[in-house]
Amino acid sequence: MIDFLTERQIEDLLTSETRCLTVPDGSTQVVTADKLFWIRHDLLIEAYITTADTLYELTYMNMSSKGYCFSDAFKSIVSYIDNQTK
Repeated sequence: MIDFLTERQIEDLLTSETRCLTVPDGSTQVVTADKLFWIRHDLLIEAYITTADTLYELTYMNMSSKGYCFSDAFKSIVSYIDNQTK
């Protein structure tokens, strides 16, 4: 069954949310993304990845290979894994 969202629900999912992520080296990284991104992030960790640290390790690998900042590399990794699970 397909669930339809109201315009207000869609707008809410697209509003920005900022989280401070504590990465394995003990530092914190501030990432701002829409609520839909964070929902996908949380679901990926629950369903496919054992810990958030795995995402952070992949993020650091992406940063060094692509020259991205943490935020861009993190969003890229989450989006890539999300697309692979569909």
